[in-house]
Amino acid sequence: MHKYSEIYNDTCRVQVEKVKLGDVTYHAQCNVSMLEDMLQNAEEKIIYYKQRDNETLVEWFQGQIEAYKHSLELAKSLVKIYNNL
Repeated sequence: MHKYSEIYNDTCRVQVEKVKLGDVTYHAQCNVSMLEDMLQNAEEKIIYYKQRDNETLVEWFQGQIEAYKHSLELAKSLVKIYNNL
């Protein structure tokens, strides 16, 4: 219960009068860009380790790729929602 009280105090008790949509979308777009870079890096690494027959690291980076793709979908969805506001 303490965990949720902390989350509540950090989010709901903060009083914000106005937030610029541009600031929010900029931050979200930066996250999308960062995730795209991380995805590209993981894809490059998987090719590198496939060429060296290192199946352990291939599986590791495949997991990262799946996680980045999922995170990227969520981030893009948020950007779309922000832009529709």
